[in-house]
Amino acid sequence: MSKTNQFRQRQQVITIQGVKGHVLDPYAWLQKLFTLHPADGDAPAFGHVQGGVYVPLTYSRLLVGLKDLIKACGLDPSAYGGHSLRRGGATWAFQCGVHPLFIRIQGDWQSDTWLLYVGMSAAQKCAVTRMMQEKIASLPGAAI
Repeated sequence: MSKTNQFRQRQQVITIQGVKGHVLDPYAWLQKLFTLHPADGDAPAFGHVQGGVYVPLTYSRLLVGLKDLIKACGLDPSAYGGHSLRRGGATWAFQCGVHPLFIRIQGDWQSDTWLLYVGMSAAQKCAVTRMMQEKIASLPGAAI
């Protein structure tokens, strides 16, 4: 369930790719989670076993864990929330050169609102002005 699919009117399938041997391999971590905390096929993917019962991860518990990790990194946890994960994912995909249509589909964005959240790096901002500069330089009469 998500903000854009609150009543589960459509099935959302998210694929992930592994980065074999890398500490940030999402597939390996997901496999480890499912091994440590197995759930029925119709149960939410994220949760843990407590007292022999599978307990789904709630938004509030996710938020507490996220803020604890942010604080452990020496950052201000009040500056971050659950939406930071969506914003960060969209920004990272954009910075990796992923086509905007794919970012919108993967993030289940129902509009182009995600564009308001994407942060551009200094290098990307410089690339914009460099492209404009190159275009100006290619125009007839560019030399003074």
